[in-house]
Parts: sequence; C-alpha cells; structure tokens
Amino acid sequence: MKTLTFTLRAVALAVLFAVGDAYAVGSTTANLTVSATVEAIAKIAAEPADFGIVDLKKAEDITNTHLTVQLPAGSATVIMLDQGAHPSATSDDAVPQRQMLGSNGAKLAYTISQTNGNIWGNTNDTGMTYVGTNSSEALTVPIKIVGNQNVPPGDYSDTINVTIKY
Repeated sequence: MKTLTFTLRAVALAVLFAVGDAYAVGSTTANLTVSATVEAIAKIAAEPADFGIVDLKKAEDITNTHLTVQLPAGSATVIMLDQGAHPSATSDDAVPQRQMLGSNGAKLAYTISQTNGNIWGNTNDTGMTYVGTNSSEALTVPIKIVGNQNVPPGDYSDTINVTIKY
C-alpha cells in the first residue's frame, strides 16, 4: 500500500509538472518609462574693467575685460550688453552710446565692441552669438574710451547689464 501511495503521488507530481503552464492563472505586461530633464543652466560672470588713469589727448584709450560664460554643450545663445546706466540721449539698444558718469556730474563716452570689431549691443542682431561647450570660457570684451573729449578731472564709472538669451 505504501508503494501504491508513493507511486500515485509521484505520478501526480509528474503530471502537474508536465502540464504546469496549463494551470497558470495568467500574465500581463506593463511599460516602465524612464525620463530625465537636463536643465539649461547658464552661468555668466563679468570682471570689472578699470582703465586706471587715462590721457584724453590720445586718440583712444583701450582696455580689455572678460565675461566668463558656461552653457550646456550645443546651446546656441546671444549675449547682449545694455546701454549702461548713463547712455547719451540718442542712444538705443542696437547702437548703444555708453557714457560713464563722473563724481563731478560730467560724462565720459566709451564704446564696447565684440572681438570682430562690431558694436556690442542689446538686440539679437547686435549681441554676440555663442554656442555652449559645457565648460567655462572667458570671452574678451574690448572697451575704448572715445578720444579727444573735454571733461573735467574726476572718477568716472558705469554699470552694464549682461544678458544671456537662450
């Protein structure tokens, strides 16, 4: 009897394993979506530009400063410089006529150009085009004081807003 019970159990298990898939309850599938957003972070820093003591009898006085820019690789942008805090009355964003204000109330005219010589303005057409490299890059900013101006001695300064449009 023990042999018969053991044999029946063995046969039952064999049949169960042989037709195991036939007794499956069912199955279903789902899609797992994975996503991420890489933020287009733009960084910019501006070094101060200090001419020191200038001689207005010269045709022009020139100094260079730098903007440090970092954008994601391949990001196309326009870097724009506004007219400054003390532009001339006829200044506009496309052709800024920038002036530093003196401690004496007088104004000293200057220009900012791109390295290719074009005036650096505050529009899509007059701003500097730039493509990000994902690394910090120092861009040269040439600044010239317009020569032969008749202004009194004093300290002169201005502030330019730098905008990255991306």
